[in-house]
Amino acid sequence: MHFTPREGLAEELAEFLRGEFGEVAADSPDVVKVRVHAPEPHDNSTPNPPARDVAHTVPDERVRLVVLEIAFRDPLARRRFSADDVVRETLSRQGELASSITAFPVSGVFTFVRDGELTTAGLRGSRVAELIRTWPRATRSRTTSAG
Repeated sequence: MHFTPREGLAEELAEFLRGEFGEVAADSPDVVKVRVHAPEPHDNSTPNPPARDVAHTVPDERVRLVVLEIAFRDPLARRRFSADDVVRETLSRQGELASSITAFPVSGVFTFVRDGELTTAGLRGSRVAELIRTWPRATRSRTTSAG
């Protein structure tokens, strides 16, 4: 989740997410991971990545972000966590510290390059890699031995 802090409140927002909210998340059996990232403000003077005739500037309201990385066991766990009264009690403080919040749901994480070598996901894409990983071994053995 990307939090855009209100003017001058980036550090306070990061501390709130690490402290009060982080403790609520860490105490929940539905949360498997919670981490707060407070990256340095983006520098618009250097194009990232450099590309001719392409603007790579970040709007002023997105130059400074605080990122909450939170993972749940499954979608039902996410819903239970979001509906929990203890979590809901933190919402007003979030609103005081952040002017906007944007969520980016992720359903799978894949490594495309490991130790300088392409993985199956890197060679074939994440969807194919997931199918190969979950495809029953017996089916794979029959298919590969048949030709």
